[in-house]
Amino acid sequence: MVKKGSDLNKFDELLLTKKYAKCMELAAQIETTTLKAKKTLRTEALFHAYDAIEMLENDLKNSYQPSIIYYRWTQGDNEALEQFLKLEETEYLDTPELQLGLATYYVDKDKTHTIELLLKALSFYDGRAGKTREEVIPEVIKSLATANHSLGKLDNAYFWALVGGKLGLPIAKEAQLKLLYPMADARRATIADIANDIASEIEGGDFEKGLLKQLSALGNPS
Repeated sequence: MVKKGSDLNKFDELLLTKKYAKCMELAAQIETTTLKAKKTLRTEALFHAYDAIEMLENDLKNSYQPSIIYYRWTQGDNEALEQFLKLEETEYLDTPELQLGLATYYVDKDKTHTIELLLKALSFYDGRAGKTREEVIPEVIKSLATANHSLGKLDNAYFWALVGGKLGLPIAKEAQLKLLYPMADARRATIADIANDIASEIEGGDFEKGLLKQLSALGNPS
């Protein structure tokens, strides 16, 4: 148990160090004129950050923490990908972040399965503010709209676009949406009402897949 805590602490440190290094790199790019001594100190600090990143990644290369395994995969570790996929049907990936991670793997292989994973990601969201709400949930909703559109499920794609709009995501203007998703006005209004309800459930951390039955109940347009 101690090692698990230690790994997660190191992982937090790794992410913070990478963020710091990125800020330092950006500062170096936008600097125009500055004292040579200041530039030297900044360069030294950046190299120290690179060394720390390398050391931390090396320390974590054998960690069995799911979030760390996922991170290693995103950095190109194919062995980590195999480990990550073996965890798919376990409770260890029951977070919005890790379900979204799984979905990114399947998106070009099985879009139906991708949609199932994205819906699971939403169901694991607890409504709290923070990175999950600001970054993960918007990405999940955009991906749901895109995946459904790719499968020709236009009602669903339109629905998720509207949900995104209700949650503050930038979406196409109404006129563009009408061109992309032609349907009777009554059907459009019904989908909009359902989208409004579902957006509220997501925002409160109360989403579950069964709530989409009202959308399915619309059936195919005649």
